[in-house]
Amino acid sequence: MRTPMKSITHDFEHRYGGYVLIGICVIAASWAIISLTSQTGIGMNVDSNHIDHIGSYLSGLVGIVTIYYLYWTFRSQNLSNRMSLFESRYIQMIAMHWEKANNLTVQDTMSDNLPTMTGQDAIETFIRHYKRAYEIVVEFMADKNVQSVYVSQEMYQREYSNWTEQRIRERMCSNLAYLITFIGVKDSGIRLLRDRYLTPYKVEFTDELLSIFVRKLAPGDTLADIPQSPLTDAKIVASQNKAFGGFQYETGNYFRQLYQMVQYVNGQDWLTYEDKYEYVKMLRVQMSNQEEELLFYNSISDVGLAWEKQPSLASDVNKQLLTKYNILKNIPHGTSTPKVEDFYPNIEYEDVLTIPNGRNDLIRRYD
Repeated sequence: MRTPMKSITHDFEHRYGGYVLIGICVIAASWAIISLTSQTGIGMNVDSNHIDHIGSYLSGLVGIVTIYYLYWTFRSQNLSNRMSLFESRYIQMIAMHWEKANNLTVQDTMSDNLPTMTGQDAIETFIRHYKRAYEIVVEFMADKNVQSVYVSQEMYQREYSNWTEQRIRERMCSNLAYLITFIGVKDSGIRLLRDRYLTPYKVEFTDELLSIFVRKLAPGDTLADIPQSPLTDAKIVASQNKAFGGFQYETGNYFRQLYQMVQYVNGQDWLTYEDKYEYVKMLRVQMSNQEEELLFYNSISDVGLAWEKQPSLASDVNKQLLTKYNILKNIPHGTSTPKVEDFYPNIEYEDVLTIPNGRNDLIRRYD
């Protein structure tokens, strides 16, 4: 931790301001003395009233300088106390998040014997399930026009304006894959997907897509070995032993906690951007590359748009958190599906030597 921080103590601003004030007072005192001398002349016999006047005048100047430094002393003490409280809470939040990440526990419903995975293995399991879902969605969408699957033209135009023609198909496939993987396709998940999360799309489209996922059972399910028939199919649909069982109960709080931590730092208007960046960096170094990758998929899904891609954030670069703090910088190029660099081109990625063209302009606008 860097202490004291420039944004807390304001050493340079305070020092230079004091120098200017002292200089002004010295000039004022010199002017007063020169004026007095020009009026009374130089001699041993000086009127005591003139001495009193000049003394009072100089005392006033000293008082101004004293008040100035007293103000900055109290201000620095107040900001130092504020910093201590902020740092104490923030470090506690990082510790809690680190514990949360290491204690994540999920069931791998795509592997034999349905093993329980913890910590980084749980994150890897989530990513693996998402990528399998993404493959299914991409195949399903191969012969479909993106515009035709939205419930209305207005909904499509809203999505189009946010993602552009180059990204809208990839984003839609990623969004569908992430939501299905996150919520799951058990009975409660299916209802949630249909009634809430997949409402931007036509009902017949979502029903057809979900019917593919609900028929994918976890390994070892005996229904998979039974000859196909309408009765067997009905049993498969009704079975709760799904390959895509969902991760919302295990990881939902993880993402909310992560977002609130970055938002907490970003909201400290008494910190400079450089200081905020260092604090968020403390959090980022605790995250594995896999955590960053999973955060990327979350951020371009409908449940994670508050990170950066929400339309209301388009005009405010200071609320576009992932780019502002380079949170996804450790994801190697070409490893995510879709590619992170296509959606966040102004992040300064670790494996790229050149700084993105728009990055320097953004830095000048950050506070």
